Amino acid sequence: MKQLLLGKRIVVSDVPAPGLGRGQVLVETAYSFISTGTEVAGVKAAGGSLLSKIKEHPQRVVQVLEMVRVNGVKKTLARVRSKLETRLPLGYSCAGRIIALGPGVQQLAVGDLVACAGMGYASHAEVVAVPVNLVAKLPTDCDLRQASGATVASIALQGVRRAELRLGETAVVLGLGLLGQISLQLLAASGVHTLGFDANPQRVAEAGELGFTNCYAATGETATNEVLTRTGQMGADATILTAATSVPGICQSAIEMTRRKGRVVVVGAVPLEFEREPFYRHEIDFLISCSYGPGRYDPAYEEGGQDYPYAYVRWTENRNMQAVLGMIAAGTLRLDRLIAAEYPLAQAEQAFAALMADGAQRPLAIVLKYDLADTPTPEKSATSVRWPAPAARGGKLGLGIIGLGGFCTGTHLPNLAALAERYQIVATCDRKTATAQDVARQCGAKLACNDAAELLAEPDVQVVMITTQHDTHGPLAGAALRAGKHVFTEKPAALSAAQLAELTAAAASTDRYYMVGFNRRFSPHTVRLKELLTGRHGPVISNYRVIADPAPPTSWIYSPAGGGRVIGEACHMLDVFNYLVGDDVPHVELDVAAPPPGVGGPPGDNFVATLRYADGSLCTLTYSVLGRKSKENGKERVEAMWDGKSFVIDDYLRSFGAGCSAGSAAGKHSKGHFEELVALADYLAGKGPVPLSFEATVRATEQSFTIDAACRGVNRV
Repeated sequence: MKQLLLGKRIVVSDVPAPGLGRGQVLVETAYSFISTGTEVAGVKAAGGSLLSKIKEHPQRVVQVLEMVRVNGVKKTLARVRSKLETRLPLGYSCAGRIIALGPGVQQLAVGDLVACAGMGYASHAEVVAVPVNLVAKLPTDCDLRQASGATVASIALQGVRRAELRLGETAVVLGLGLLGQISLQLLAASGVHTLGFDANPQRVAEAGELGFTNCYAATGETATNEVLTRTGQMGADATILTAATSVPGICQSAIEMTRRKGRVVVVGAVPLEFEREPFYRHEIDFLISCSYGPGRYDPAYEEGGQDYPYAYVRWTENRNMQAVLGMIAAGTLRLDRLIAAEYPLAQAEQAFAALMADGAQRPLAIVLKYDLADTPTPEKSATSVRWPAPAARGGKLGLGIIGLGGFCTGTHLPNLAALAERYQIVATCDRKTATAQDVARQCGAKLACNDAAELLAEPDVQVVMITTQHDTHGPLAGAALRAGKHVFTEKPAALSAAQLAELTAAAASTDRYYMVGFNRRFSPHTVRLKELLTGRHGPVISNYRVIADPAPPTSWIYSPAGGGRVIGEACHMLDVFNYLVGDDVPHVELDVAAPPPGVGGPPGDNFVATLRYADGSLCTLTYSVLGRKSKENGKERVEAMWDGKSFVIDDYLRSFGAGCSAGSAAGKHSKGHFEELVALADYLAGKGPVPLSFEATVRATEQSFTIDAACRGVNRV
């Protein structure tokens, strides 16, 4: 299918049709609505110089400098270059027809006409996959072309709702662009008197053509005086800021034209600068309107499909979309009067050029039109894109990657680029198919797809790298092993005993090698400590302290897909203990101390686990989100003591010892991500030992299950 992507410029590219996940619907697009604010600003920024981008986002310079300190110049440059070369999907508002349903979808049907929302979902593309809470069914006689703007209109509607205006009250709309013009119509439909202001006379004229005669080409003090004059010096009941400007003072003007105890609502992108005294003196409520309504930015709602109770959250983002569609069908909201033109997707570059043109005639809104057929063409529904096969590998391992999230693209891809003589990426797979296509293009792969089965069927793929969400690691690894592929999967190996049993059966049925990404055992610091412990006479006492970053309760790590912190991350530390004491140690006892449920955050956020090994070694893991990291006090610290000797690994940045020839590696940061890929390549090429035994993987995974169950106070199955 074809999709609009943004790199240094916008381009329409052939990408695989998106994968269909649980709770999602597949929609063939009829129209998509271009956001004249967010999207146009993004296109303008993409075309700017690197210096201009630095000036706009100076905080990123600090981030890059920190990456250099931790990861070194080469890895940082590779990450920055990959980020700059990645093309991003544009669009978040479209309409079309449902052509397929994902598992768990009940209230929608194939053939339904729907409006869709969401950046990364409702893109400018021939086919989109969208979670159900971001999909609203069109009422009878609702125009598809106008419905494509339902998401944008919902942004305006949420701003109006935040203003809490009642019949007969007076509202001011500052900024008569697209959101301002929609807001005028919504307010009028609510029986609210409206006054509108914009610096551009053309926008005022356009509002007049819609029947709004109380709109003026004025700003600042002039606009304030007009409002006070027309309200008997009382001020407006509410002022809604729908402008997009970097000029300071607009919030101050909004406060000055609003009555005592009134409301100022910010919808557009404006500088939040104002004097305290008039704001305080008038006791004005200053409110921010969050996009298209309650549920926005909540992954449990948007991606997990968990709706808010109707009685307690009357207007969610989905119900706002339904209200907008109802008004379009009834004719009380006329988006057709705002749409200046439509372009076919192939001419998207011209559409954006028109929206970015200088002058008063710049259109308010433009839609992109698609060929909505009764049956999707094979090109639209193709699940993969292929290119001519790359040159012969010359002894390289053919690699297929499933899952191209931030960790994979930020850590593994730069390392694989540095190991280009060992690995050749031949296939990529991700539900975000634009990402799969883009990574394949950058790496010279011959296949980009949305279906893991298609990647597993590719004969040139010898090794499969799995970097998807945690709940898919076990099932995907098992499928890859049964397909005759070697497997490298990120941790954890599995989220449950049942998943682990299925993975064990798959591993036992083949001679293919399976390796989980317990990278810390491959760090030069950890390897050096292991060398020092070799030949020890007595037990080792080790403490591993982790200061983890707090996460909101809605974070995916606490969801069924994440499995929690113990299984999702602490498995790393447990594997380090097993590696240091000896993977062949036959017996381990566990003691776990954790706060009672509801204290100190979700289960597994704070705990102390003690591992007692058969040889007398004692290893303690202290894991908590209650601390605070700094340059001097990093996230992870390992201390080991044995035979009158001691050794410290300080956040994998430096290591040092006492009573032993430690071979300090100060300043060399490595958590072992690069080294584990080297070890894997060496083993598969017959040049090195088994990097990590399957038994060691099972041991650390089962230990994580035990600790997780103790933290939750339940038996895990």
